[in-house]
Amino acid sequence: MALPQIPLRGSYRSGGSSLVSAFYEPCLVETSLYRRAVGYFTSHGLALAARGVASLVERGGKMRLVASPALEEGDLAALELAANSPEEVLRQVAMRGLDRIADYLATERLNALAWLAASGALEVKLAIRRSASGGYARGIYHEKIGIFSDNEGNHVAFTGSSNETSGGLVDNFESVEVFWSWDDPHGRVQDKIDHFESLWSNAVPGLDVLDFTEVSSELLRKYKLPTPPKAEDETGGYVAEPRVSNGFNLPQGFTVREYQKEAIRAWFANQGRGILAMATGTGKTLTALTLAHLVYRNNKPLVILVVCPYLNLCEQWMREVEAFGVRALGCFGSSSDWTG
Repeated sequence: MALPQIPLRGSYRSGGSSLVSAFYEPCLVETSLYRRAVGYFTSHGLALAARGVASLVERGGKMRLVASPALEEGDLAALELAANSPEEVLRQVAMRGLDRIADYLATERLNALAWLAASGALEVKLAIRRSASGGYARGIYHEKIGIFSDNEGNHVAFTGSSNETSGGLVDNFESVEVFWSWDDPHGRVQDKIDHFESLWSNAVPGLDVLDFTEVSSELLRKYKLPTPPKAEDETGGYVAEPRVSNGFNLPQGFTVREYQKEAIRAWFANQGRGILAMATGTGKTLTALTLAHLVYRNNKPLVILVVCPYLNLCEQWMREVEAFGVRALGCFGSSSDWTG
């Protein structure tokens, strides 16, 4: 089957048709080249771009990724001083952006990118803004484009939205608009391809697009797990779609790791008191929700209160809770959105 055999819709939204199972997964299965332009070169931004990429790893597909480093004032000065060879400055900026991995799912999706990089199938470029005077500028390249291409010359293009907060890019794929080359009277697919290729070839005014493939492969190496991700595993390349049920259940296919079990046993041994002090990237959120699920089995009904210092962390918790079959109530922002 090729891309034209997929029953595509013109748009997909969270909470309606499944973005992953109805759109992303079937397209990736038929894709030989995946071109993706995203926002920040951070763990969140790359994990978002890597949604569904596990199937590319299995089939030997290729991916071209354009991202943008989040530059600070000191970075701009350093880039100006190293204008002829900015790679080391950008390496430091990228390492800073990859320091925090939000959760186990993000780590798994980065594993997919790491395996692609290790096989030479991942090419990465960084887009940096230029000021009117020609110097480097703060801010990021923020266009979001995705293009699936199969071996028969068919293409599916999409543009999508993602929430922005003061804390940075939130790993949330709210909606996408979709176009396909075999029925495209307005030429929108070719427009998206042309936009991406002009970006890839560093032909967009106001941007400097630099090759970052070798450095990104080195940076991603530490997220490469011993075994490649499997497309059928919901944590192996894409996020499990939220599902609401009549109970509080573990996500399908989710396996609690041994060190997470040890943390849960220690909490129960201490009469349900304590703090989960776990290293970054070890899945504190999922461990806490697994623990809450175990409490729920013997204590119904159960009310769980989650307090976070930042809005993006609240939204992350809400997404994780939905994967356990519960619709969380976000008590932040305008009170009219969650009272009544």
